[in-house]
Amino acid sequence: MQTVKLDEKQAREEFLKRNGKISSRERKNNQKRLNQAKRRLLELDKLIASVYEDKVTWRIPEEVCFGLLDKYQGEKNSLKDELSVL
Repeated sequence: MQTVKLDEKQAREEFLKRNGKISSRERKNNQKRLNQAKRRLLELDKLIASVYEDKVTWRIPEEVCFGLLDKYQGEKNSLKDELSVL
């Protein structure tokens, strides 16, 4: 009976140690993804501003402008949702 208790205690400690490593790895990955998403949001804001400028100066057709804006805004919304989860 004593051996079972010792083995159970050791097994529990090993489990917690392994679980802690996984959690640490997940936190690092989440932080990395969070930073990437924030950088991309800044890029998207710049791209959106650039598209508006190109539209105003007639460098791109209106339908191209709206297509790009929809694409960028969709990506922004996805990233914001992801950020709220992270």
